Amino acid sequence: MSYKILIPKDINPSGKDYLLARGYEIKLLTDSSPENICANIADCDAILGRLGQYPRSIFEAGKKLKILAKHGVGVDDVDLDAAREHGVMVTNTPEANANSVAEHTICMMLTCAQNLVQQDRRTRGGEFQSVRMEPTMEVAGMTMGLIGFGAIGRAVAKKAALGLDMKVLVYNHRIMTDLPEYVQQVSFETLLGSSDVVSLHCPCNEETRDMIDEKALAMMKPTAILLNFARGGIVDEEALYKALAEHRIFMAGLDCFRQEPTTSAEPLFGLENTIVLPHSGGMSGIATDNMSMHAAMCIDDFFSGREPRWIIK
Repeated sequence: MSYKILIPKDINPSGKDYLLARGYEIKLLTDSSPENICANIADCDAILGRLGQYPRSIFEAGKKLKILAKHGVGVDDVDLDAAREHGVMVTNTPEANANSVAEHTICMMLTCAQNLVQQDRRTRGGEFQSVRMEPTMEVAGMTMGLIGFGAIGRAVAKKAALGLDMKVLVYNHRIMTDLPEYVQQVSFETLLGSSDVVSLHCPCNEETRDMIDEKALAMMKPTAILLNFARGGIVDEEALYKALAEHRIFMAGLDCFRQEPTTSAEPLFGLENTIVLPHSGGMSGIATDNMSMHAAMCIDDFFSGREPRWIIK
């Protein structure tokens, strides 16, 4: 029996080739809006979804839909309650881009600590002598606090502790018994107050939404760096703007925002102590190839009677 896979937004060829080689039919769209997905899903058995929103209407329209395989880690754009009610399995690809995001995180941390963006701008502006005399920070011996300790958090911890000689603290919503020897689990408050770098690597859900609010920011050191390579909704952006503008924390490196895509009017973009990226931390060539393959593998596992490896419980 041949199954039809809806791909609302094109993916790397590896995932498509994997499915085609196994007899699947692919229906590729050029408009990934929920309305267009609903208009095209009636004859499809699965969705391999890269970007976009997956509200209840999609699951109601997908009478044959059995699995939504997300091309990526986050599932905050999926109505998981509706998926469960309609018997649709949801999977993601948490291991596909972990190294890419971890490398971006470390790169951003060092860029902030050394104030490289401002040094570049001011050197181009003729301030060679003055800017080279301003002190910067070395991260060796500093404390890095990780909020969330999945595949990405673990990759960051390893690079920070073993590669950069940093002390690593972690806060997670549950007690973990399988921590590496170079990581210490602490409370949320202890992590914020003790860390020189606070890095977010948790999903955005009801528990974590606006977790980094005015109260949390007030617990951080005035010399602290905040990194967000997770989801924009975890941070109260108005509170962060105030903390940065008033220099109550040193700097922020942000790869994600509450509203994406952003516009040039984003208030945080006007701050010199903020470095921003276009949610590109997990988009290396290797990572996007892995995400394409891992999502396709989940679909094939499901229809072949095997349990997919990365099911959202």
